Amino acid sequence: MFPLMPHPTRFARWLLAAVLILSLNVRSSRANPAPQRFDIPAGDAATALRLAAQQAGREIMFPAAIVQGVRVAAVRGEFTVEEAVTRMLAGTDLQLVNDAGSSALAVGRAAAAATQRNPRPLQPTLTAALGEEVITLTPFQVGADDNTGWAPSETLAGTRFKTKLSDLASQIDVFTLDFMEEFGFTSIESASVYSLNIENSTEFVNNVESKGGGEGDLRVRGIGQARRTREFFAANSRSDNYNLERVTLASGPNPMMFGIGAPTGAVDSSLARPIMNRNTRQLKTQFDSFGGLRGELHLNQTLIQNKLAFRGALLADNKKFYPRPSIDRERRGYAALLYKPFKKTQFSVHYENVTGHGRTPSRVPPLDRVRVWDQAGNLGSAVGNRPIFSNTLAWQTGRPAGGGLSAIGAKANPDDRVFSTSGDGAISVVGGNNPAGVRPFGSFYSVGVQNIADNGRWPGIVDPVNAGTTRGVSLLNDDYYPRDASYHYFTDFGDRDASIVNLFFNQEILRDLHFEAGYQREDNKNFGASYMAGGNGGLNLNVDPNRFLADGVTSNPYAGKLYFDGLAGFDHGWAKSDEWRAALSYELDFKERSKHRFLRGLGRHRIAGIVSAIESKNLNQEYRYNLQPKIENGRMRDPVFSGVNYNIEPDGRRGLGPLGSGYTAASNNRVVNFRSYVGPDLGFVPRVDGYQIGEAWAITDNNREVWTVDPRNAGVGTKGERLITGRNTGGTHTEFGTKLLSYQGYLLGDRVVLTYGRREDSNNTARSAAPAVLWRNPETGQIVSAASAGYQAHIDLYGFDKMDPATEAVGTTTLKGIVVHPFRDWRWKLPLGADLSLMFTESNTFAPNTTSRNPDGSFMASERGEGTDQGFRLGLFEGRFNLRYNEYDVASSPTRLGALFAGIRGAMRNVMKDITRAMVANEADFRAKFPAWPLQGQGEPKFAYPFAAANNGGFETMNFFNYLDPYAVTADTAAKGREITMQWKPTRNLDLRLTWNQQEVVQTKIATQWIQFADEFERIMDKTLFTEGYVPGDTEAIYRNPSGFDMDGDGVIRQYTWNAIPIGAGAGQTVPQNIAAANTPWGRNDDLFAGGWTGQTMKENWISNVRNGNSGVPVLQAYNGRPNEFTRDNRANLNAMYRFSEGALKGLRVGAGYRWRAPAAIGFGVKRINGVAVPDVDTIQKGKAETAVDLSFGYAGKSNWLGNRRYSLALNIRNAFPQDRYDTRNRDFFNGNSLTTVRLIPRQFILSYEIDL
Repeated sequence: MFPLMPHPTRFARWLLAAVLILSLNVRSSRANPAPQRFDIPAGDAATALRLAAQQAGREIMFPAAIVQGVRVAAVRGEFTVEEAVTRMLAGTDLQLVNDAGSSALAVGRAAAAATQRNPRPLQPTLTAALGEEVITLTPFQVGADDNTGWAPSETLAGTRFKTKLSDLASQIDVFTLDFMEEFGFTSIESASVYSLNIENSTEFVNNVESKGGGEGDLRVRGIGQARRTREFFAANSRSDNYNLERVTLASGPNPMMFGIGAPTGAVDSSLARPIMNRNTRQLKTQFDSFGGLRGELHLNQTLIQNKLAFRGALLADNKKFYPRPSIDRERRGYAALLYKPFKKTQFSVHYENVTGHGRTPSRVPPLDRVRVWDQAGNLGSAVGNRPIFSNTLAWQTGRPAGGGLSAIGAKANPDDRVFSTSGDGAISVVGGNNPAGVRPFGSFYSVGVQNIADNGRWPGIVDPVNAGTTRGVSLLNDDYYPRDASYHYFTDFGDRDASIVNLFFNQEILRDLHFEAGYQREDNKNFGASYMAGGNGGLNLNVDPNRFLADGVTSNPYAGKLYFDGLAGFDHGWAKSDEWRAALSYELDFKERSKHRFLRGLGRHRIAGIVSAIESKNLNQEYRYNLQPKIENGRMRDPVFSGVNYNIEPDGRRGLGPLGSGYTAASNNRVVNFRSYVGPDLGFVPRVDGYQIGEAWAITDNNREVWTVDPRNAGVGTKGERLITGRNTGGTHTEFGTKLLSYQGYLLGDRVVLTYGRREDSNNTARSAAPAVLWRNPETGQIVSAASAGYQAHIDLYGFDKMDPATEAVGTTTLKGIVVHPFRDWRWKLPLGADLSLMFTESNTFAPNTTSRNPDGSFMASERGEGTDQGFRLGLFEGRFNLRYNEYDVASSPTRLGALFAGIRGAMRNVMKDITRAMVANEADFRAKFPAWPLQGQGEPKFAYPFAAANNGGFETMNFFNYLDPYAVTADTAAKGREITMQWKPTRNLDLRLTWNQQEVVQTKIATQWIQFADEFERIMDKTLFTEGYVPGDTEAIYRNPSGFDMDGDGVIRQYTWNAIPIGAGAGQTVPQNIAAANTPWGRNDDLFAGGWTGQTMKENWISNVRNGNSGVPVLQAYNGRPNEFTRDNRANLNAMYRFSEGALKGLRVGAGYRWRAPAAIGFGVKRINGVAVPDVDTIQKGKAETAVDLSFGYAGKSNWLGNRRYSLALNIRNAFPQDRYDTRNRDFFNGNSLTTVRLIPRQFILSYEIDL
């Protein structure tokens, strides 16, 4: 394992010796400088001087203000640096000043330069004479001036060195603050819509409905997530432009060459650094039509002239979204110190603190659980439209035959296509608007409304194939509920807190020998709350069809009313990382150091050695509100609620679950469900008044007794340990180390640029370790593990396993690049001032492994990437026009699959939940029932078995088919594509930028272990017998007898396989009572018994989802090696900005942006095999192309009434000509109607104002 603290290594000692020998043996010719080749186009003075500094390898200093707006002449050919700069400045009022005391050069106004009769050290002279900032440029730093305008020319990405973008073979896209600010963007997440090949989540929406909103993560080339870095250190926190100088987007494997490798690409943020000898203050504000408000305050202050400078910034941002209400409130503070104790020594320290609170709206409207009830009669049900169900006491208990009436079983369902009678037993509290004062109740003696997308109940009404991709069908109009309501503004939110410290040290040891050291510490805390979690919690718009409350007597004041509900819970976690690096770099320029023609022909060479390491830890815990019994006289006692299927103890006590020796804190009936009714009279946004998530809740039962529910302090271990109720506690401890050698060579008069990088990486990961906490049963005195009693240890008690050498991943990765400028510096020139460059790069890398697991229990391998980029760059008009064409072929494996293909797990989930939560009593029962198990023995056994404990967690609180478990669905992913970037400045006032990308994504080895698991599982289940009426997970005692129960009343208890047992799960949540329902006796289904019940059996549900569903095995196999149409294959962007520089309109700018996205796939075709509808993967339904136009207007100038201060005012109109309000994401193949939709972002006006203070 690579060490986490630096110490001498063979590599470092070899590198240091090599550069020392070179520096001592190469004769300096500084006193008599030899001519060098310069290639500097005409244009902006600051850009030209920076290029001259880079090409000469000399420091050039100049006051920023005096070069602003100055254009200089082109310089091409071989000159001394003094000759080149003098030629460049000819015809301007600028003049070269030489510092006799150093190798530095400076540029000042001719009059100021002429006053220097007795030259003194250069920088103090210029600073005193001009009173302005002096900029020092070295070959190993990107100057601040290169971050202005739209088209920066240099970057540190791709190599260790500051390099012209035209000399880089890697695909690098740089966003300057000027570009982003002119279009009103404040972060790379929002600005990425104009990037070459990076999408944010407003452009790609997961195929699974979720409540997630905002701009989300960034995806590169349709393959996977971009790695975020900050000054090339790995970063968890998202950046904001308020403290940045530029953002670099690099595509392909290993583009950054140091820090953690990135198989797909990386996004690096460059911090704003203090500016020496300049004092500035600035205020920036921004308002938008969604109600957003943003303010920035900036300060740069020189503390000691030429020695110490401070830069600070404060940000208050209340970002708003569509629809309202919504907010992402963020507060940031940034402080940086730059200290230069000596001319060639520099320290800087940077600190940032971030706090945030987000309530971002979902991209998807609510899912429709109303239509079946509203139109039941029209759909063919005898119960008629909008039926109100009489859930009387007689219905709850059943009716014997007599008086000419036939017997009716308890909870008889007149039409199970309309009503659901599952009732999972959770206790529902009514929050928010509850004018009727309805008390908490159980749902066992109430009914719900079925989902029309369930193809087992409404065949022919909805396309079962494409509806099977979703969790339901979206509301398609506003008949029931306004789709633009922000329906989880109050119910779902998140808090975040982060602090980041960066330290940098730079030293020029000898001429051209530079040392750099850097360190970063990042701490993150997160809190996520959901009053309505679990399955479709908070997503379904439901209707309450019950005539009575749960007691079966009291009239229901909300009968026919709409509501949202779900399980109440929250999560809390943290992440910490420490990263350091040390770099030694050397440049050897034979042209400068030798007069010998042969030696000068050897060109210019750069070499760098870097060692770096990162150690990171993260941990997260979910909490659930579960009611706990009180202890009276040494015995447990539970609250009294209506509508609960109580567990009856032998002594007659009624419990929400077993009491005494069988007690578990995680019984289904103990779970608290949160409900909020909505409507015109109640408000359409669900409210949560009366309950504060994350705090203890006070719940009053039918006897008006108050019960405290505190997930954070649910119990106490035998040693005083803090116990919680929840699930899915997990995290990782990762160590990653890198040794890097980087080389860059300029040969044949800089016509050939070679790049080579070699990395030796090692990484290892350990998972979180749960403490062994014991719990004493307060009634029996028995001491058991806390986990077996349904508790988990609090997150603060968790640790991490030791690193296992067997899981360490070690690899060597390389980058090889070449750029050829075949037509430069010949005696003749190409027409139109053309310059052509040919580029090729080949690279690979691998990322840190994680504790994600395959279904056999083994760790998922580290993601590795490899790829090539090749193309050309064409420059015209002395560099004012630049076009880059690139073709890429990249691969990454294993990559996590998107929602559609990863849906194979969801397809399996219903049956797997039935087995693990209902059909086995405990781990021993599970292993006895399934002595053989799919993939058994291939990986770590305790993670290969999916046994779920009572706390819904399974082994060490992780479960095979929980949504937040450690298992991953992966594939090998490859992408090929073509990219074009065009930057054109036809006049000094006009900027044009065009990007175009076409890609094809192909995946192989798609979910191979999951497919194997499915095949083996079916063979096992076809032979596995279950005793009739034995459902250990049922809360009714009659179904927990291992001897079974005669469900059909024929006097015989039989053994059945899964093809005779009803499915219990719905929306991913198992309801054991469904499996043991009296109206669906085992073996009496219509496939086995004429006139039997028609609902799905476990096997039918498995087949419809795993074999015939959209994410089923045949679909995955069909897409193996085939282009994935569900990734957009084409995008284009065009930006233009014209700035008036003279006349009455001087200071005004006018611009526009145009975005085009190719149509996305929105569904499969449907065909029938043996009468069963299955996906037709040869027929793909396509949506519409997406387009958007953004407009930008701005003015900058000075005003006397503002004290002659500089100010600017801008108006941006985002999506100026909106198309539709909603776009189809899944479409019904038969009728062309939408199944699910996404909200489109409407027109947004953004007003920005800046002023110097």
